[in-house]
This record gives sequence, C-alpha cells and structure tokens, in this order.
Amino acid sequence: MSVWGRLFTALKGSVNETAEAVADTQTVRILDQQMRDAEAALGKAQTDLAGLMGKAKLARDKIADLTQKHSRDMAVVERALEQGQEQLATELADRIAILEGEIERETQATQMLNAKEVELRDTVTKIRQKISAMKREIDTVKVTESVQKAQEAIASHGAGAVSTLTNAASSLQRLKEKQAARAATFEAANKLEEIQSGGDLDRRLADAGLLNGPGSGASVLARLKSRQSAGALPGPAGGLSLPSPSPSSAIPLPASETTQKV
Repeated sequence: MSVWGRLFTALKGSVNETAEAVADTQTVRILDQQMRDAEAALGKAQTDLAGLMGKAKLARDKIADLTQKHSRDMAVVERALEQGQEQLATELADRIAILEGEIERETQATQMLNAKEVELRDTVTKIRQKISAMKREIDTVKVTESVQKAQEAIASHGAGAVSTLTNAASSLQRLKEKQAARAATFEAANKLEEIQSGGDLDRRLADAGLLNGPGSGASVLARLKSRQSAGALPGPAGGLSLPSPSPSSAIPLPASETTQKV
C-alpha cells in the first residue's frame, strides 16, 4: 500500500472513531428518539389492526345475514315442493345455490381476516412489550449515566474535594469547641454569682438537710397532731379552743355589782 493509501486509511479510521465518540455521547438521545419512532409505528399498527377488525366484523355479519336468508329460502322451497309448485321451487333452488356460493366465498375471506387479525394482535402485543422493556432499560441507563458522571466529577476533583471536606470538618469542630467554651464560661459566671450572694451555701445546706425549707401540708398536719396530743384540741369550727376556767379560779365581783345584777 502506498503512503497516500495508508494516510487515507488512517484518516478514515480517525473519522470513524470520532463518529463513534459523538454517537456514544448522544446514545441516550438517540435511544429516546428511537422509542418515539417505535411508539409512532405501534400507533399506526394499532390503527390498521382496528380497521382490519372492523372489516372482519362486517364480513361475519354478512355471513350471518346470508345464512339467515339461506335458511328461510330452504324452508320456502320445501313448502313449494309439498304444494307441487315445481316451477317456483326450481327458481328458488337456483337462488339458494347462488347464496351457498356467496356464503362459501365470504366464509373463506372471513377466515383469512380472522387469521390475520389474530396474527396482528399478537404482533402488536409483542411490540408493546418490547417498547416497555426498552423504556425500562433506557431509564436504567439514564440513572447509571448520571451516577457515573457524578463519580467521574468527584474523581477528577479528588484531591480538591477531599481537601474541601477536610477543611469543612475542621471548621465545624472549631465552632463546636468555641460553643462549648462559651457555655462553660456562662456556667462558671452563674456559679460565681451564687457563691457571692450566699445562694450556693444555702443550696448546699438545704441539700444536706440542715436548712429548714418552706412549710408544707405535711408539716402543718404534723404540727396540729402534736398540739392535739398535748391537749390543745381544735374546736368544731376548725379553730383552737382555750381551756375553760374552773369555778375556784373565778374572780369575785364587788358587792355593789352583785346587788345590781340580782
């Protein structure tokens, strides 16, 4: 092969590789267009099938009408023969023969239409199934392509991405440490304020049970029970009644006051 021949072959190979590379980058778009074309063809096939089914139905209806006429003429020709109407029976028999020939032709044509209808139905069903399966595969390819592009982007920026994530984690950790330090400062300030005001000592005394806390219902009830056991009984109205003075301890009144009262 001459030099020019080898150069032409090399250029041809380069063009093919470029065309394949372009086709690969547009694969999903090409597949989508092919699916649209297939769906359009399927729609036309369904329309043609509907037309064929309509023709088959008309043919079956025609056969049913011819068969009905044949049955009617057969009954009439039998009555004509019973009544001795030979001429009418002969003419009617000729018409019956024509009907039988027409029924035979329509039956054959209808059988062909029925067979074709079954075949087209099966073909349309298979095409629909293939299109659905291909759509599912295309969806899977689209998702896979998106994931792989993301992985490729991460890999191409690998060092930078790792460095960025590391810096972000460090910044987050420093922020957490600053927040923890501020929280500790606030807590120490509050504790110092309690110590200076004496509240801390009172709290510790109360925790140790050395400082009487505020009264409660239980303490009031215990106090009343202790008074009751000591003789200071509560009155009917709930108040405390004082002990009544004995007769010997009564204070004598002056004579003038006694005479006035009597």
